[in-house]
Amino acid sequence: MPAGTVQQLIVCAPAAETMAPCPAGTAPATVSAYVVSADSASLFEAATGPYNYEAASGFFAAGFVFILSLYIGSRVFGMILDMVRRG
Repeated sequence: MPAGTVQQLIVCAPAAETMAPCPAGTAPATVSAYVVSADSASLFEAATGPYNYEAASGFFAAGFVFILSLYIGSRVFGMILDMVRRG
């Protein structure tokens, strides 16, 4: 089931001459655009809901701790190797 259709739309595009009803420096032009149907709009609105800061901070903290632990672990491993090399 398609969520919309491809339609021809009239937009105001930059142009040398101004034509009504567009603002100064633009003129009407036609473009092809995918227009979402009204019954499918709720799907897009649900997918682009409000930003969840709690989840984002959790992902950031997990990634930060992972990278920091890799850094500290490799640093300790390097110190141990250095001690073994120097005897």
